[in-house]
Amino acid sequence: MSDLQPPSVTGRDHALKIASEGEFLDGVFRVERYNHSLVDITPGSSSSSAPIIVTEIYPNKALQQIDEAIARVRRLNQDARAYVSAALDKRPDCEALERKLLHDNPGFSQVTYDLVINDAFAAQSTQLAQR
Repeated sequence: MSDLQPPSVTGRDHALKIASEGEFLDGVFRVERYNHSLVDITPGSSSSSAPIIVTEIYPNKALQQIDEAIARVRRLNQDARAYVSAALDKRPDCEALERKLLHDNPGFSQVTYDLVINDAFAAQSTQLAQR
């Protein structure tokens, strides 16, 4: 599975591997990304995958650290959506929003930044197609 592909139920092992072997923030991002992909599973599908529980992957982290990491991942996602919206609208503040995305969300790997922007573009494309 390519890192830039949308997560899938079959990507659970991949998400767990990345989360357990990588940096903490990137791992929490991968778990949240995988768990979010479960929302898109059609009811009645044959999948028996369950959400990944962050506290089970990082038992040595305090609950406050995990909550803060999840909040940072959510902010990263929100900022990426703002950047992508500006890019698609060809707004003049697009480049400034990209710099702001990176500046306001330090500590993630380049792969995570690429993934979050890719996911935001994919989400916007889906929304536009449904209109």
